[in-house]
Amino acid sequence: MLCALTGCDAVFGLGDPAHPDAALDPDAPDALLVDLDEDGTSDDIDSCLASSEDATGDYDIDMMLNGVDACPFNANPLNNTDGDDIPNACDPFPSSPGDRSRCVMTFARTKLANALWLPRTGEIAWTSSPNLLLGLPSATGTATVIASTSLEGEGTTTYHAPFRFDAHSRYGSITLWLRADPAAPSAADIGCRYMGDITNERMGVIGPMGLGDPKYQARNAGVNTLRITGSVVTGGTTTTVTCRFDLNGGPVLTSVTSEVLPPGHAGFSAEHWEGRLDGLHVLDHP
Repeated sequence: MLCALTGCDAVFGLGDPAHPDAALDPDAPDALLVDLDEDGTSDDIDSCLASSEDATGDYDIDMMLNGVDACPFNANPLNNTDGDDIPNACDPFPSSPGDRSRCVMTFARTKLANALWLPRTGEIAWTSSPNLLLGLPSATGTATVIASTSLEGEGTTTYHAPFRFDAHSRYGSITLWLRADPAAPSAADIGCRYMGDITNERMGVIGPMGLGDPKYQARNAGVNTLRITGSVVTGGTTTTVTCRFDLNGGPVLTSVTSEVLPPGHAGFSAEHWEGRLDGLHVLDHP
């Protein structure tokens, strides 16, 4: 089980909610500016809410620091079809140049993780420890955290999330939310979900109409690796949502649907299965 892998005998409690530093804008004295990553840039104009430790680590041990690694969770990927400096292994649009690596998070600073990734009403928080977020749902509850601020940029925003999960029960799911209500679960939430039940395992875009364009691939009985890459176009009404799934290093399966995108923020959910997230890579496409 994941607890054995992640040391659940250690204390992963959130403690008191983090209160990020803030300062008053001299041009707008009544406005409170928030700087969660404490880099001197207000969150409303900060393109990357990550700590300095996130940038200086080397997650994939390829001798390139996370902050300058275009594929921070894949060591030495070889192919780059469209020549945009994002290797195919990390490129959400490998045949269309212009992708840009914007931000790498490895959750190195727990204060920042606790301030940025917040639970929703009626759901269980993920716990943070240096360099991971851990979702431990109860038998009857779902563990969810949603970003306290929008992480989207202009054009298309892509989130690449390397999960591990322990499928110790038949039924469960792991979700990368692309647009979700930060306050409470909503029928309008949209994201990328891998799920299993007594019938089969399937993955696709989860939205108001259920699981769209489902694909099927069996998981292992115990700990699984799952990389989810979800892309969403900002602006407009009906847009294309793309989810790519890499389960245990098998073939990459892609699910695409057109959805009316609600307002909301990115986040993660684990239902029944214990989920671990080691990082988040955010990319932009014009």
